[in-house]
Amino acid sequence: MGVIIPTITIKRLESEKIEERPTVRGEKITWQLDADPAPITDVVVRISIPSADNQSIDVWVTIPKFKPYSEEFTNTIYGGAIEVVSLPMVSIVGEGLTVNVEKLQEGLPADTYGEHHIPKDFDFPLYNVGNPSRILCDDCIAPVTLPQPTPPPTDLPPPDLPSSPPVKEDVEPPPATDVRVFPRPGTIIPTNPEFGLTFDEGILAASINGFAATGSRLRWLVAPVLTEGSVSLDIRWTNQDGSTGSKRVGPYTVREPDTAPPRIIRGTVVHGALRVDPGVINERGFTYEFNETVTGSIRLVDAFGVNLNWSAEVADRVATLAPVAGQELSFETAYAVEIDVRDAAGNRSQLRIVFVTNLVKK
Repeated sequence: MGVIIPTITIKRLESEKIEERPTVRGEKITWQLDADPAPITDVVVRISIPSADNQSIDVWVTIPKFKPYSEEFTNTIYGGAIEVVSLPMVSIVGEGLTVNVEKLQEGLPADTYGEHHIPKDFDFPLYNVGNPSRILCDDCIAPVTLPQPTPPPTDLPPPDLPSSPPVKEDVEPPPATDVRVFPRPGTIIPTNPEFGLTFDEGILAASINGFAATGSRLRWLVAPVLTEGSVSLDIRWTNQDGSTGSKRVGPYTVREPDTAPPRIIRGTVVHGALRVDPGVINERGFTYEFNETVTGSIRLVDAFGVNLNWSAEVADRVATLAPVAGQELSFETAYAVEIDVRDAAGNRSQLRIVFVTNLVKK
């Protein structure tokens, strides 16, 4: 299955739904990239930013794996639009926003936003992400300093004006009513996962199962300690107006990953065994039992590594070798049983069990 590349959106952060209002020339804005869903590997996206000389500069912004958004950036916009101008590329260098390696090729900026650099010798695959988004400049030809309106003559009475609506600073920010969580419910997670929280409105603080989150406004990260089994998340937050909210999310399956290779719990001969009776082996063959279900191979070789082609089988927890006529074990000879198996989690065991048969009977 191929890598799933998310839809990339550029968002302005100063106020709610600000991307619907065009930016004034010379205005300084704060922005970031959003990814839906969060990528499972680092994603690098090329962004065009208008400059003071009516040109534009290209930068590369990284969205780290398992995070639904990039770092925040602040730029003054002079004309045109800040926009996504290139499909994203999957990065193979490190994790997060502090990797430093060489640029990919001529024409690609050496530095990317977040200090993420691209290696020269990597062929990046490109993926569809839908329509690129942008933050427009409203008055792209106006000077940076806009003319002020002429005040009315002092000898005329001021006109009757309707009362001005409250400025944004006087309006109570709306409370958050919902939150998206990554990883999504129903997935298998370790006992020490990191969750990304994306709220529908800016908040002041958040927690999961009593563990405090770090972040600001819409984006928060929290790393609770969970017990193995089926677990639901109790997400709580404090809104900017002082009210609180909560949501229960789950269940998740909490399980520590299996990193232990399969091991033999009993077998016909052990490594380093001497005076092994070849007659018994020639009659019964070899049997090795593992502590878990395995797949793979088993074979018998002589001292020179030549395969004796005994009948081999690996099934469930057992690996066996059955003798073949004309390839019986001899006295006073070294042999090796070579085993190469994996468990269901992909952990591998490569074993070489060397032994020497018994002396010739006098």
